[in-house]
Amino acid sequence: MSTYMLWLNANREKIKLDNPGISVTELSKKAGELWKAMTKEKKEEWDARAATARKEYDKKMEEYKRSGKAESFQKKKEAEKSKSKGKAGKQSVSRSTVSKSPVKGNGDSFKSKEFVSSDESSSESEGSEKAASSEESGSD
Repeated sequence: MSTYMLWLNANREKIKLDNPGISVTELSKKAGELWKAMTKEKKEEWDARAATARKEYDKKMEEYKRSGKAESFQKKKEAEKSKSKGKAGKQSVSRSTVSKSPVKGNGDSFKSKEFVSSDESSSESEGSEKAASSEESGSD
């Protein structure tokens, strides 16, 4: 975890208490301002905490890997993934029958196929056919 995230996790509640009703977005902005205004010495203290937390994480991860639990977890995860691929393949076939690609409508706008009615598309094609046939009859 980054130094900033470690600091934010430790200070999020204090920021909320100091700013009742603050939104998540505003809380993030406020935290960024506080972090930016923090002295180099304070940031170095948090850097040291983050380094200690990283060492502890690495140590526990190494123990986890040596225990064999990591390998068995990976095998279980791969087995579940291959099972879900079979199900997802069946779902994607049924979903692929519905086309949602845009169709050009009048002017420069686009309409999805779901919103183009059969009357609208047939009247456009009938109009072009009538125009084509009148051009042919007029040229005779």
